[in-house]
Amino acid sequence: MDPKTVEMQNEQIFRQLVPLLQQELDDDLLGILAGGSRIYGKPGRTSDLDVHVLIASSRHCRRTVIMQGIEVEQFMHPPAQVRKNFMDDVAIRPLFAQGKSLYDPHGVIAELQAEAKVLWAQGPYPIVTKEIWRHRFVPSARLRDLEDIPETDEATLALVIVEVCNQLLETHYQLHQCWKPKAKRVLNNLVQWDAHAEQLARTALSLRPLAERRAAIITLAEHVLAPLGGLMPIEWSNPWEELTM
Repeated sequence: MDPKTVEMQNEQIFRQLVPLLQQELDDDLLGILAGGSRIYGKPGRTSDLDVHVLIASSRHCRRTVIMQGIEVEQFMHPPAQVRKNFMDDVAIRPLFAQGKSLYDPHGVIAELQAEAKVLWAQGPYPIVTKEIWRHRFVPSARLRDLEDIPETDEATLALVIVEVCNQLLETHYQLHQCWKPKAKRVLNNLVQWDAHAEQLARTALSLRPLAERRAAIITLAEHVLAPLGGLMPIEWSNPWEELTM
């Protein structure tokens, strides 16, 4: 989409949206922030506009309305909930870090944006030692599942391959302290810093012969998991840990 057209659409929406929210919420309204690919990045034909509406009261609401022909998804919640979401849902961090402040009379949006920028710059949490087994075991078990599925059941085979590929890419991004984009952008992002992994993933997810796809997903697993010790062998054990009751 043409950036100027997107910007004009956005501004038309903002001029309509802000007064509506002020009228609806009155003194409960603390601030408004817009984010998503329509604010930064490259929006697609169906990209919506994400709007976070900060309120003083302890309640929350999520809704979508159509404005100027664009889906406007509204997340209405207090600042404390946003900070909790920063920890629980990393996808909200870039939205605030790179978002556009529309209304901020109390400086609440500015504070949250500053916090989000710090968290975003830190990258994903590193994989801790006690979690390494999970990153190795889950894809290893799913790859063994592939051996149990008849080759005639192409739909089930495809479903498992997609699941394994997504798990491996989650691990790969976390290992390299990179934020994983949305699925529709991940391969185009991956090729910029690991073209080998990108090619293996594309082959595994393609409509090529099943043997090629199996070989590609196994090679991708070996490539991704090499820093963690590779695929998990059938016989393995974790060290004992004390339970905290």
